[in-house]
Amino acid sequence: MIKLYNVKMIDPNTKNIIRIFKDQNEARDYIWSNKRLFNCKFTDKNQITPKIKRCIANNQNCIDNNQEMKYLLYKYIWTSDTKIHVNDMTNLKFGCIYKITNLITNDFYIGKTRLSINKRLNIHFRQSIYNKTHQCRLLYDAMRSYNRESFKIEIIEKDVDINDLNNKENYYIKLLKPKYNILNNITPELEHQMEKLISSGYINNGKQAVADKLKIDVHIVDNLFKYFNISLVAKNRWEQHRINNSFTIIATNIKSGEIIEFQSQYDAAKYISLKINGNEKRIRANINRAIRGDRRSYCGYTWVKKIK
Repeated sequence: MIKLYNVKMIDPNTKNIIRIFKDQNEARDYIWSNKRLFNCKFTDKNQITPKIKRCIANNQNCIDNNQEMKYLLYKYIWTSDTKIHVNDMTNLKFGCIYKITNLITNDFYIGKTRLSINKRLNIHFRQSIYNKTHQCRLLYDAMRSYNRESFKIEIIEKDVDINDLNNKENYYIKLLKPKYNILNNITPELEHQMEKLISSGYINNGKQAVADKLKIDVHIVDNLFKYFNISLVAKNRWEQHRINNSFTIIATNIKSGEIIEFQSQYDAAKYISLKINGNEKRIRANINRAIRGDRRSYCGYTWVKKIK
């Protein structure tokens, strides 16, 4: 475990350093001894350390990217002269692809994680005891049949961007064909049926409806959704729907007479949210009321729509 030196407690308003601790343990002990002051609700002081490290890691990323520090722990900003090691805690930007091998049968499992691989292996073993219907159930069946020393875990690709983790995992599953991955058991016929449901939009009815339609277990549908990256498909479908059904909005400033033209309500809401720092969903609703005539104006503008 990496140690953090010169841990600083900073006032979030003035950005002045209130206190400097020689290491993370001294900071932990200080918080523990002043639990009421910090409103600390942990029952064990060792539970505080990971929270300190996570907060410091978040602020370290802000410092590296010249961004304003904003992650607070007990109403204070925390930084350190020592950076967080990638495998020491959950990384915010990167993960890895790992392989768990059964040393007795040489069968293996491919997975992704943002945790250290030893922590991920521990989680798998804990879940194998209680969870028998999980999407990793082939691996868990094996874990219940063999002892812990029969398995080893290793990284096959590290520093993978979190937005690319699913694609990388699917790539290695297709390449290596691991026996313990349910994704590897997807047949060409099932793949073809799923493609039809995606193109028809039937997947929008939910996972249970897809499972009933294909007459398969809902846990396999979970893996099919991951296999086809359904979240990205749905996002692209919604974006296309938004473009096809959007209309031009004209906003006129009541005081200056300035006219601004927006291609959609979403563009208008983003513009207003930057001015008033408000919730875009609420802003869209208020703009829509102004367009319908339920209110005369909103944020100093009158709103009308022009059908494309």
